[in-house]
Amino acid sequence: MLPYIGNWKLEIGNCRPQRAGYTLVELLITMTITLTLLTFGLSAYRQMQMSQQVTAAESSIIGALTAAEKRATVGDKDCTGGLLGIQVTTAAGAGTMTTQAICQANVGTATQTNVANIAFTTGSVLTFQPLAQGVNFTGADPLNIDYMIGVAKYRVSVSKSGTILYGGKQ
Repeated sequence: MLPYIGNWKLEIGNCRPQRAGYTLVELLITMTITLTLLTFGLSAYRQMQMSQQVTAAESSIIGALTAAEKRATVGDKDCTGGLLGIQVTTAAGAGTMTTQAICQANVGTATQTNVANIAFTTGSVLTFQPLAQGVNFTGADPLNIDYMIGVAKYRVSVSKSGTILYGGKQ
């Protein structure tokens, strides 16, 4: 058995002490593997985060449109006179949807739905008619409500019959 002095091992005929530790090559390989795994992990995290933003925006937009359609169907109003419909408005460049009842005598209180992390690319106005009689809007059927998340464009469509569809990435 050879004697040890601290971290040094004494050997007969060997003038160099042996030290415990890692070589430079081992450290470089470990760093390379760690950085590679970190890069892939960050990429996957960003993709997951974007997917969650898209899902949240889709849910908010379709939820606001569905709520307006249900209000019109049951005749829920906060204005006087006969209900003409529930109007939904989007403004280009904003992430806000405004909903309000439209009656013969006046209009109801406007309710805003803020959709996080988006911007509508065009302004849209549509009115869900009472008693499930469809939707009024100008232009081609269906009405496409386009919005941006980052640099990607997405779409929700509303037909004149009242069908609300998620159109996905454009």
